[in-house]
Amino acid sequence: FNDVPASISFVDEALGSTPDAVNLWMGDERATTTLHKDHYENLYAVVQGAKLFTLYPPATLPLLYPARFTPKSYSKSNGQWQLVDSPYDVPDATRSWISVDPAKPDYEKFPLFRHAVPTEVLLKRGEVLYLPSMWFHQVSQHEGTIAV
Repeated sequence: FNDVPASISFVDEALGSTPDAVNLWMGDERATTTLHKDHYENLYAVVQGAKLFTLYPPATLPLLYPARFTPKSYSKSNGQWQLVDSPYDVPDATRSWISVDPAKPDYEKFPLFRHAVPTEVLLKRGEVLYLPSMWFHQVSQHEGTIAV
């Protein structure tokens, strides 16, 4: 991608550094992330389609039921996809992750989640969202979407 700059000068200036990574996200309405946070600031730009961001500030953590989970990866074997231990993590390692699915919350299991107030942002083609580090977010696509 020699025709795409590695960084954008006003973003570098605003964030105080060049990007650590540039990601390309592609998916359709079946692609939805779990609720999670990133330890770094993000800029999301939609090239095609639309992305729905469901956002919760860091102070919401006690309402989100974090738990320890063993990292897994998908592996295809004999034409079938299955979950296997992640080859990228230390054996028996666990990671803190959010148990609640904001799209289908189980209030019997997670009653405090009723008090978590989301901010929803529908990001469309040509729009950019700044997401501060440590903000919890679930992201879904409304149609065939390409974003960086």
